[in-house]
Amino acid sequence: MENRNYNILVSWLFILGLLLLLLNDHILKYTFPSILTGKLSDFAGLFIFPMFLTFLFPYKKKAVYLITFLGFIYWKLPLTDSFIYSWNSLNIFTINRVIEYTDYVALIVLPFSYLHQPPLQEVPRKKIAVNLIGIISLIAFCSTAGTHGSIKGYEYATSKESLEKAILEVINETPSINRPVSGSEEVYDNSGGYITIFISSPDSYRYTFRFYGGEEHWKNSPNKSEIFICYAYDNEGNGGSEGGGGVEWYKWSLKNNLISRFEENFISKLDAKLGLKHIEKK
Repeated sequence: MENRNYNILVSWLFILGLLLLLLNDHILKYTFPSILTGKLSDFAGLFIFPMFLTFLFPYKKKAVYLITFLGFIYWKLPLTDSFIYSWNSLNIFTINRVIEYTDYVALIVLPFSYLHQPPLQEVPRKKIAVNLIGIISLIAFCSTAGTHGSIKGYEYATSKESLEKAILEVINETPSINRPVSGSEEVYDNSGGYITIFISSPDSYRYTFRFYGGEEHWKNSPNKSEIFICYAYDNEGNGGSEGGGGVEWYKWSLKNNLISRFEENFISKLDAKLGLKHIEKK
């Protein structure tokens, strides 16, 4: 520990990046959904994550940044589907990621992160401050890997194509279920594997769900597919994501009510359309 540069974690740029990561993951993404907030966590995370690793491994800085560079590229590829599936099956905490290759633009912050030299500071009780910031950083990194989270999943013994077809038929055939119209702020969710729907029963509820995995996963699992709820909100805007976006999840009745409405008004119809009983996934 004595050879580690404590100034890394107490430098103002590291703290600023950490605060930006936490603020974006837990507030901005859900209050101001946009391309900017969608990328901001990648920029902030890639700036401070290798700094954090450099603190842990002070003599491996070049290796840390190279691993971060290659690791981020790998993370955004379908090849990671099997790892994500295996990890989530452990039921420790759920991790998810969106395969979006434009996220690679965030890699441009790595050289700036590498060249950052934290100024020497005389911080009172520096080790205590570093330990606290280190713990918060670990929580932030774990959270950003599972920000969307899985509020609840539903697995079917059918192909992804059949499940997708059934989903669209249920939406089109059910008057109380609608998708966002073009031009609305929610419509961006209807791309990249995400589907947003509004359920009126009689109050309006908004859900965004996606298919589990990617092309590689679907190819290797032709008789198994799954959707999971990423976001859920009631008519007053209460709710969020299991990964940290919702500030109301301490109200278990809210979460249970949102799940119940989704299952009664959508999943039950999807079961009937497919002629299959879903398997619940936590």
